[in-house]
Amino acid sequence: MAMLRFLFRRLVAQRLLALGVVLTLAFSVGVMASGPIYTDAARNSILASAIATASVPVANVRVDLYGGSSFHWASADRQVRALSSLLPVRTIVPQGEATVRIGPSGGSVPMLFRAGGGAHLAYRSGTAPGTGQVAVPIGLAQLSGIKLGDRLEVLGPTNEQRTVQVSGIFDPPARTDAFWFGEDTPFPQGDSMDPVPVLVDGPTARTLATELGLSTHFAWDLYLSLAGITYPDALNLPDAYVQFSTEIDHRLIVQQQPPHVSSGIQILIAGVQRSVSDLRVPILLVLLQILVVTLVVLAGVGVLFVSRQSFELAVLHSRGFTTRTLLLAQGLQALLAAAFALPIGIAIGALLSRFAGLTNGPRPGEAGFPITVSLSSVLFGAAAAAAGALVLWLPSIPAVRRTIIAERRQTSRETRPTLARAPVELIVLPVGLFALAQLRNGEALAPATAGQGSIDPLLLFGPTLVILGASFLVVRLLSWGLGSLDGRIGRSRRLSTYLAGRRLGRTPGVVFASAVLVVLATGLLFVSTTYRATTLQNHEDAAHAFAGADWVATVGIPPDGSNAFDRTLPPGMADVERVQPDGFTGTYSTPPEGLAVDPATFQQAAWWRADFAAESFEGLLGRLAAPAEGMTLPQGSRTVELTIDSPRGAAGLELRAALRRPDGSFTSTEPLTLAEGSHPYVLDVSGGTSLLSLTFEAPSTTTHTRRMLLMMTGVRLDGAPMSLAGWAPIGSLGAGGRITPASGGWTFTASFAIGSALVAIEPKPVAVPAIMSSDIAQQEPTTMQLRIGDRTLPIQRVGTATSFPGIAPGTPFIVVSGPALFELQGAVPGQGGRVNEVWTHGDRDPTAAIQAAGFPVIDLLSARTIEGRLDEAPESLAVGLDAAAAIAGLGLVIAGVTATLYFAQRRRDFEFASLRAMGAGAPALRGTIAREQFALIGVASIAGVLLGDVVVRLATAPLLRTVSTSFPAPVIVIDVAALIVALIVIAVAATVAAVTATRALLRSSISAVLRGDPE
Repeated sequence: MAMLRFLFRRLVAQRLLALGVVLTLAFSVGVMASGPIYTDAARNSILASAIATASVPVANVRVDLYGGSSFHWASADRQVRALSSLLPVRTIVPQGEATVRIGPSGGSVPMLFRAGGGAHLAYRSGTAPGTGQVAVPIGLAQLSGIKLGDRLEVLGPTNEQRTVQVSGIFDPPARTDAFWFGEDTPFPQGDSMDPVPVLVDGPTARTLATELGLSTHFAWDLYLSLAGITYPDALNLPDAYVQFSTEIDHRLIVQQQPPHVSSGIQILIAGVQRSVSDLRVPILLVLLQILVVTLVVLAGVGVLFVSRQSFELAVLHSRGFTTRTLLLAQGLQALLAAAFALPIGIAIGALLSRFAGLTNGPRPGEAGFPITVSLSSVLFGAAAAAAGALVLWLPSIPAVRRTIIAERRQTSRETRPTLARAPVELIVLPVGLFALAQLRNGEALAPATAGQGSIDPLLLFGPTLVILGASFLVVRLLSWGLGSLDGRIGRSRRLSTYLAGRRLGRTPGVVFASAVLVVLATGLLFVSTTYRATTLQNHEDAAHAFAGADWVATVGIPPDGSNAFDRTLPPGMADVERVQPDGFTGTYSTPPEGLAVDPATFQQAAWWRADFAAESFEGLLGRLAAPAEGMTLPQGSRTVELTIDSPRGAAGLELRAALRRPDGSFTSTEPLTLAEGSHPYVLDVSGGTSLLSLTFEAPSTTTHTRRMLLMMTGVRLDGAPMSLAGWAPIGSLGAGGRITPASGGWTFTASFAIGSALVAIEPKPVAVPAIMSSDIAQQEPTTMQLRIGDRTLPIQRVGTATSFPGIAPGTPFIVVSGPALFELQGAVPGQGGRVNEVWTHGDRDPTAAIQAAGFPVIDLLSARTIEGRLDEAPESLAVGLDAAAAIAGLGLVIAGVTATLYFAQRRRDFEFASLRAMGAGAPALRGTIAREQFALIGVASIAGVLLGDVVVRLATAPLLRTVSTSFPAPVIVIDVAALIVALIVIAVAATVAAVTATRALLRSSISAVLRGDPE
């Protein structure tokens, strides 16, 4: 107890130095404790984000079977609900679907019941169905003329019929609506031509099934309660699912047909387990790398601590205390420091883990990064505290052996600290350089157990060792440089320069330790934040390159209005059609893909990286602008008149004119049926701004090729002659022909191909401008004929790019002007393309805005979600913790160096009092301290940044290989913001230390200081 009291009093007496020791040791403890804390938080975050981003059928369970009219639904429902206790079920939604004939037309449609489904539909009129009622989709209502309140006949397979009343008319829901079980929704999506189900309630569905003899596809959708589930609980889900499936198979059998149970929960949890397993090795490597650095720093602090206690240890040894006793006392002192450091270190570890999680990119589904302190984190921290105590204790071994005489001799002879005299750089630096050389040559091998998400250990330890060794080398060179300038400094006429230079050159202890720490911390910060910034930026680039924009919505056919590039979208949105071009003459490993975009809006929405093309994105899109197609009609145009001499084979063809309206949409005139012989025809073109084509459509598709001659004379626009010179046949589905001048008009030799039903002529089309991939540009001519949709169109290359957002890497692509493409396609009535995607820039979900613009949203792809999943790769999480530790370590170094410099200046009371007594003014003394501080801290900081930059350049190739994305090509990203903030904080801290120390020195009494002991 006496020994403990002595140690405690000594710590109190040396409280500031003891505080530095405890904090440094606590940081070492916190680094190790952060490993388990960060791993636990990461695995829970990975689990939460995997659940948040999984589709509804993957994260939930569906039980389905087929039952006839005698199926006992209530019994099956009780069995499913009873067995659902094996799973964490939030709610169960039963569903049944049968096929019936309904309405005036008697067409077959699915009849659907889904518990609570009526509340999840948007009704144009009416309400959800009750008993004996039915709700019909808007498409069926418009097609069959069904109105609210009508009574409809429902027929079964045996022609039995019952009557139901229409209770409402609804719009089909979006595929993204989780209530309808996501992509397994019973409603057809996209361009599917399947009929939309009519909706009834459960009792009505069961009654009709019994009375009409319907076979029904029953399903129970079990929505699992997975929000907030922990990783250990999630590991039990696959076994619970297997048990549930087995029990369902045994108990729920209908007519010898077992039910079908489906879910992706096993695959989901297996993927999470794989990611968590791959995470352990990278995190452990990062912990070891940081621990090596912190123990080196702790060893330096231990040396400083023992040097402050060496005199009293010598006195005690001279007074009879044995070496063993003194070693025991120093060991107890180290253990006491470790005991104080352990709880502080655990708190630092939790804060470090939280900071790393919050700064390591977005979390999918806003999953967060839950931090909990586990037993393993405490044990890791205790192990680090024990290792730190040992490091603190080892420098005491030589100190406790010296007597007071030996200590005074040692003090009088020592000119440089031991760490400064030892050639550390000659040992550490070559090892680090060899590791980097191995990495650059690609010869280093990651541990086989690391898995796909591994980080090569040399990628962490190589730069660390280089920076550690180079820090000693840089400071040694600075020290030698100052020593060589000693004579010049002695001849300086400025007092502040003389005093600052002499102190920096002749008091190497504080200078050496402080400079090494600043260079080391700044260099490691540069490398670690570069690793993190490079990883995060390339994940962001890869996500945007895959998606094409921040958000990409797949949209369906608008319920009203045009589906072309003529809708007004909010700023930051662009409509896009994904097309499949054909007709290339070159050879490609994968079929070329295409995008039709509006150059006026696409740049605002799409993501772009400068290395995708040799010229700017704006310049490329500017080339996609094309003049309007068709023949411009004078304002107020009303009619196009012409006389057509038709052969017998042309009788029955329907003549129409395709027009473009002022709002950019397309329409066509009412069809006029051709009669045999020569007859006049008048087409109403009022409301059109451009005449796009004249089309001749057969009543049905042609089963054999045929040709016919159509003689067109007396072509007039509002009574004035109109020329067809320069007009050309349209190539559509193999149809074509030739138009030639003839006496008084033009002859159109129309050619119908097998399967075609239409021939047409149009003003000579302007080639659609296009941006093409490099491989297409190398194999194809500048102008070519490509088939897009039903038309063969002239395409002109106006730009070349190596990559394009939204196009998979290595895929040949062509990006065309959407408005120009649609104008040419609009020349063929009923055969134009449609906008099928909307790209959006911004952070907010654009679904509501897109739907308000008239496009129904079928699916939504978020680049941020993709980026978040990439950021959960093991190597990404590891470098995130590494960067967080480097930032925290720099903060600790800044605080320690600032405090050290402040107290070092305060201990110069006698020196400054003497200078003041001899007439030195306050400006000279302020200048002295300022020059010392900023020469030391400034040069060390700049040296650390330059050293980090050199190491990053040496490690560029292996670092880019570690990034888990290959497209676009990864690039090195320097976290300039973090470096600027760090340098600003260093400058502010140094300024505060210099100002406060100067003020305290200048306020002290000269006489009181000079009367005291100068030592």
